[in-house]
Amino acid sequence: MYSVGVFEALGFILLIWVIVLSFLIWKEWQFLKQLFPKSETGDFKLKLEEILNLLSEQNRREQILNRNIREVAKEGLRHTQKVGLLRYNPYKDVGGDQSFTLAILNGLGTGFIMTSLHTRVGTRIYTKPVLEGICELQLSVEEKQVLKQAVEENN
Repeated sequence: MYSVGVFEALGFILLIWVIVLSFLIWKEWQFLKQLFPKSETGDFKLKLEEILNLLSEQNRREQILNRNIREVAKEGLRHTQKVGLLRYNPYKDVGGDQSFTLAILNGLGTGFIMTSLHTRVGTRIYTKPVLEGICELQLSVEEKQVLKQAVEENN
């Protein structure tokens, strides 16, 4: 009724099927071996509780790190972050660009402008306070230029 070739083909297909299933079972066993490396009992519920505890600990650490990052960023705004500098010659009878205007501001735009005017007789230095990018004192053209440069530097 059935020829011998059909049984051989069916046997070959079953052999391939057994090999594939054996490979899949072996891969699953390897995964479970990684999942339960120290577990003597092999209790899946205990392993899940262990993983949940590790995740909650990791979340706690992440919250602490995020809080620390926010604090460092907030404090960083108080440190020097924006600088503007211009060298120039305000007097035509003195050679070279020996005079300068320097603006030093923190992340909030607060700091000072320093102007040094160099003449043959000597050097004079002036400072003007800056609050949130605005100076309430009258500024020279160079001071306005340097303040604008410093404020726009990191924006």
